[in-house]
Amino acid sequence: TFPTVMTSSVDMMLRTFQTALGDRGSVVDEILADPTWDNLNRLPLSDFEKLSLRATTRNTAVPTIIHGGHRINVIPGEVDCDVDGRILPGQDPDAFRAEVQQLLGDEVAIVGSGGAAGIEADPASPLFDTIRAVMGDVDPGSDVAPFLVSGGTDAKSIPGVKVYGFNPAPYSVAEMNGAHNHDERVAIDNLLFATKALFEIVVRYCSARA
Repeated sequence: TFPTVMTSSVDMMLRTFQTALGDRGSVVDEILADPTWDNLNRLPLSDFEKLSLRATTRNTAVPTIIHGGHRINVIPGEVDCDVDGRILPGQDPDAFRAEVQQLLGDEVAIVGSGGAAGIEADPASPLFDTIRAVMGDVDPGSDVAPFLVSGGTDAKSIPGVKVYGFNPAPYSVAEMNGAHNHDERVAIDNLLFATKALFEIVVRYCSARA
C-alpha cells in the first residue's frame, strides 16, 4: 500500500474533529504525531466515511480496464491494463510512477498517459471563515471541517480561483451511499436548506467586500 500523506485540508479537518470529539479527541493527537492508517482507522466514523478518508490520505492506483488477446483460444503475448492513478496535492507524479513501478517489478512496463497531482484550495481564507460563520447561524452547534475530494472537479480548469466544493445539505449516510448509484436522489428539505445557506453565504461574503 501507499504511505499516508497529510494535506493541509485533512490536517485542519482532524483538528476540527478533535474539538467536536471532546474527551475522545486525544486520538487526533496520536494521528498527527504518527499519521498511519491504523491510527486514522480509530476515528469514530462510519465505514463509508473511513473509505473516503483512506482515499484522501494516500495516493491510489486502481486497475479499471484490461486489454488482452483477440481470440479465445490464443494466449496473448501481451496484456495492457489501464490504471486510474490519483495523486494527492503536493505529490510528484514522476515519483508516484516510480513507486508503482517498484511495486509491480521489472516484468511490467508503465507508460504515463498524462495527468497531474491533485489540487487543493487552502481552507485558511475569508471565504471559509464566512462559510463557517453562516453555518453556525443556520445550524446552531455545528462546525465546518474541510475535506479533500478524491474525485475530479472543474477546479483544475480555473487554477487562479479558490474553489470549495461546499454543499451544506444534511445528507444521511444512506443518501451519501446513493451517489452515482441506482435511484440517486436529493430530499426536497435538503435542497431548500442548502439553497438558503448558500444564498446567505454569498450575500454575507460579498457585502463584507462591497
